[in-house]
Amino acid sequence: MTQKQLKLFLIENALNKIIGYVIADKKCDMLTAMKWVYSSPVIKWLQDEQDDLTAQSPAYIYELMKRNSAQ
Repeated sequence: MTQKQLKLFLIENALNKIIGYVIADKKCDMLTAMKWVYSSPVIKWLQDEQDDLTAQSPAYIYELMKRNSAQ
């Protein structure tokens, strides 16, 4: 597995878990949760080479999203 493949795998895994957290917290359907996640800045954060947020747990990333959306 190349570095790029590994990064994509980690991003996809994090997004899947984050969407699950949104569904559980907001008691919404998958489409609504996906819209909420994909319209948030989390995609940019996960793709940012400087920060490499993929090293963090999906739960941590989700907490960052919730704090950012509350502002």
